[in-house]
Amino acid sequence: MKKMTREYIVNAFQRECENHFRSLLFAEKAEAEGKTGLARIFKAVAFAERIHARIFFELLDVSCGSDKNLMKALEVENFDIEEHYPACDAVAKLQGERRAIESIHRAIEAEKTHALLYGEAKELTDESLRQRAVSICPGCGSLINGDEEVKECFVCFTPADRFVKF
Repeated sequence: MKKMTREYIVNAFQRECENHFRSLLFAEKAEAEGKTGLARIFKAVAFAERIHARIFFELLDVSCGSDKNLMKALEVENFDIEEHYPACDAVAKLQGERRAIESIHRAIEAEKTHALLYGEAKELTDESLRQRAVSICPGCGSLINGDEEVKECFVCFTPADRFVKF
């Protein structure tokens, strides 16, 4: 693919991912307001946007085998921890944006748990991964190893009974 076309396809993929997620968030809000019909519409459009994103992603030919995908996922997490979020944090601090600073801090801490899991996944067999429970804090996205006994999230203090199990 030629460079300019690739840049536009990357942008299209990013836009479709954003549209997909935005529609899901709009659906959650509509459901919370009791507007289940509107929520269904948002969910349907989110599904369509996901299809578009997949098509553009496949055009970019960036997905590899699972082992390479795992390495890429770990690389992305480490970039966020070491470069992206620290830069965001510096700007937020410079501008005195307290809520942004807290959100960025939570994201960094959550990303660390993701990177840890990916690092462990490199060393474990698929069988052992299948037997491993993983829980996600709905407040900040931190990952809790299913074997750990915790009462609340170590980042945002969300009670453990609200964690989403995978």
